[in-house]
Amino acid sequence: MIQRIQTLLLLLAVVSCITAVFLPMATYRTVDNTGILIVFMSGYENATAAHEVLPSMFFVLLIDILLAAIIFITIFLFRRRALQIRLNNISKLVNIALLVVFFITISQIEKSGVVVTPTTYNIGAYLILAPFIFVVLANMAIRRDEKKVRAADRLR
Repeated sequence: MIQRIQTLLLLLAVVSCITAVFLPMATYRTVDNTGILIVFMSGYENATAAHEVLPSMFFVLLIDILLAAIIFITIFLFRRRALQIRLNNISKLVNIALLVVFFITISQIEKSGVVVTPTTYNIGAYLILAPFIFVVLANMAIRRDEKKVRAADRLR
């Protein structure tokens, strides 16, 4: 199971989902230039008194945890390659939803009037793209394995 390349790719996708929770997503300067607002999935750091005005990153965090759970479950379905491919396709859709919700939330933060635009995206924002790439590569490896198994069945 662990020696398969798709398992390693899916494991990297889970690790990138979990790591993105703890890394900063975006950085803003406050309107009054008194500080810098750093946006994490779990909340804000160095927030001003207008913290209640800012939209919540809760849905981004929730979708990221759901994505990590789907990919983690997929790792253990290595004997059922067709189901693995279907779950990977679902995880790609969830990842697209994560990106959409993230950018909607970021645009709401910009429109709140508490921060000055433009947004500086940090490593966490780029890290939520990584699971999509890893899942696509894992799907390619799973299809390759399925093709080998079918070819071996034909030879019998």
